[in-house]
Amino acid sequence: MNKAVGFGIAGVAIFGIFKLIKMNQISEFISTRLINPRVHKVDLSGITIRTEVSISNPTRNTMSITQPVVTIYSNEKQVAQTTPQNIQTQIAPLSPTNLSTVELKLGWMSLGSLASGLVVKLPAIIKAYKTSGAKGLAQELKFPLSARFSTYADGVLYVSPIEKII
Repeated sequence: MNKAVGFGIAGVAIFGIFKLIKMNQISEFISTRLINPRVHKVDLSGITIRTEVSISNPTRNTMSITQPVVTIYSNEKQVAQTTPQNIQTQIAPLSPTNLSTVELKLGWMSLGSLASGLVVKLPAIIKAYKTSGAKGLAQELKFPLSARFSTYADGVLYVSPIEKII
């Protein structure tokens, strides 16, 4: 009986070691990026930002990830975040996968804490966006917006680097 227990414990330990090595490979080699983070719409209710997430799996193992949580920052201060969802997506070995479009709404009131007098400048901000796009919006807002996302890849938390939007 003692030999059977010993072999069982050794088997579990070996399985655990292989699982840890696999998880370490995934967290080391996963390649992620936001695809085309952009200002989608500017209107009287606020700014709508859209982006897609691309995840590349350079390992030989299938990877399971959760739906990414996208967070918007301005001067390293969190402004908005998508709702976490436990939706699993399988990423095939040695291939990239583009996930669905993520949309975030930034209300003018929440953005008002970043710049004084923002509400008074709303007509000028909307006009700048409609005539010059994101470049005009950035000049008028006078504060940067950036994004990052986080996801679980086979149970290991992965947080992407921050990418500039405007």
